Amino acid sequence: QSTWGNRLEMYCRELTQRYSDIYILSGPAFLPTIAEDGRRYVKYEIIGENNVAVPTHLFKVIIAESKKKNKQLIGAFLVPNQPIKDDKLDNFQVDFTHLEKLIGVKLLPELEIKRFKNLCQIDGCVLPNTI
Repeated sequence: QSTWGNRLEMYCRELTQRYSDIYILSGPAFLPTIAEDGRRYVKYEIIGENNVAVPTHLFKVIIAESKKKNKQLIGAFLVPNQPIKDDKLDNFQVDFTHLEKLIGVKLLPELEIKRFKNLCQIDGCVLPNTI
């Protein structure tokens, strides 16, 4: 995931050139899979001496604001914690409130989500190429 992850970080840095304020929240997600018996299970690897849990997914929420243009944009993304070949960021976009339900955390309880427009629809969410 490192090349894809690096490209996502580069995209976030590029946003700082187009918008006056950028806020980014990111973290782990431990999501279930559905077994053959129809039950849902959360399964993840434990690594190292300290038994560190490896998340099944990673999330990133990007908020971009432009005070001059009176724009407020939001994009929430959920990415599997494995190598990714798909280079379209918007393929991993999820609804912000759905993301909060999936991870079990109210990330921004005071956020008036209805005031925000979709980041990918306005900005394109195009990941830059690496050198």
